[in-house]
Amino acid sequence: GPENNLYSQYEEKLRPCIDLIDSLRALGVEQDLPLP
Repeated sequence: GPENNLYSQYEEKLRPCIDLIDSLRALGVEQDLPLP
């Protein structure tokens, strides 16, 4: 339905940010930054 399309649009925008946060977490940066 439309809600799935809306989610897809948000995911396209957020995916790079999520990947970046995951990369920073993998480096242990979460100890220095208040990441969600």
